[in-house]
Amino acid sequence: MKTLLLLILVVPLISCSDHQTNDSWGSYATNKETQKQEFWFTSYKTRDACIADMSWQLEGRDDPNKKRISNWHTKPYGCHFMSNNKWLSMYYYLVYRDEGLGCLWESSNPNVRIKYSVTLKTFVNAPEQGRCILGD
Repeated sequence: MKTLLLLILVVPLISCSDHQTNDSWGSYATNKETQKQEFWFTSYKTRDACIADMSWQLEGRDDPNKKRISNWHTKPYGCHFMSNNKWLSMYYYLVYRDEGLGCLWESSNPNVRIKYSVTLKTFVNAPEQGRCILGD
């Protein structure tokens, strides 16, 4: 019920947002050596573009002639939304949350480019840097 209410409240915000003109989607994958998920330092305009690129880099897509590009990372991998819009960030966190994600993080650093992002389960919370506003 909470998710439905949030959806009803946030849908108008999505249409007013310029998130698709920015690279608002980040990616993460599992390090083969440590078996821990890590953020990749790439970003995308859409979630579909993010998933397609991660699939190609980590699996070589469905083409058996293509080889994986990354030799250091593997499944599971995924994409997450990051923005300065709190409500939109909450919406995408709830809609696309998966096992590897920790919480929706609000940075307290006034100099960061993006205020709302996600943490990974392997993230150690540092209260002086921000706080979790949704999730664990």
